[in-house]
Amino acid sequence: MYRVFKHITIIAILLNTLSLFAQHTLQFTQYEFNTVAFNPAYAGTREDINATLLNRNQWVNVDGAPVTQTFTGDTNIPGSNVGVGLSFINDKIGFENTTYAYADISYTVMFNNYHRLSLGLKAGATKYSLDSELLMDSDAINDSYIDNISNEWQPNFGFGIYYRSDNWFLALSSPKVINSIPTTSKVHTKTSKYINLYITGGYIFNLSRSLKLKTTSLVALRTDNTKDVAYNLTASFLINDNLTIGGSYRIGDAVGLLTTVNIFDNLKAGYAYEYNTSKLGNSSVGSHEVFLNYKVSLFRPMSKCQCPNKF
Repeated sequence: MYRVFKHITIIAILLNTLSLFAQHTLQFTQYEFNTVAFNPAYAGTREDINATLLNRNQWVNVDGAPVTQTFTGDTNIPGSNVGVGLSFINDKIGFENTTYAYADISYTVMFNNYHRLSLGLKAGATKYSLDSELLMDSDAINDSYIDNISNEWQPNFGFGIYYRSDNWFLALSSPKVINSIPTTSKVHTKTSKYINLYITGGYIFNLSRSLKLKTTSLVALRTDNTKDVAYNLTASFLINDNLTIGGSYRIGDAVGLLTTVNIFDNLKAGYAYEYNTSKLGNSSVGSHEVFLNYKVSLFRPMSKCQCPNKF
């Protein structure tokens, strides 16, 4: 019976602590390599076929801590300024599982060889469910509190804007405009009146022919009364356009180290470690994030931008 009480307590917390659980904002240390996941305007802008796999284990040693996997792929449409993309995200927190499946489309306006503006739309669906370990517990079967939790696909859409020049960029996006909140009523879900916004920007300093300093930032915020805002700052050295070594800082939350390397011309790998500076640091040994990026240059559907797309 204690086990069931524990499960019910956890679910109650999940359903009522929206800023942390069911409606929590996805976090990525290496967000510049996972941009299509939260901004559809990036689809096709790298002017190659790109595929990225990312795994994040957050707050290691904390029971029920977030574990997130993403897959994104994007490319240009030959002979046009249109880009398309796909993104799949699996996010697990405690007994909660949220799956995102989205398609992206973008259109790029070319002002000249150095300045481009991309506009994007994202459409798909999100599924919220609970682990079978909880649902199949002998003491929890037929419990009305658990049985009425939503386990359906909910349609959604998002938008994005991305502007880049020869050595800087600025972007704004909301990957999920409709927020469905699990409830214990037969209606299953209700729609909340807020969206998550992502604002990103960056600048490249050319220190020498073989060394560049990349600075990027990401601000994630919710447009509701909680005024939840996460500020992410990253600075890294790019050596010979092949190796990246740097650090990250999420204000009031975590500091981290990150590195990426081009294993082959078309294959890039990256790793990031974060240590929590908040109270979570007393319970967690940190967060780990790894990714693989593969690109194929099969065609050039539009004139390749002269700006150094190192973000």
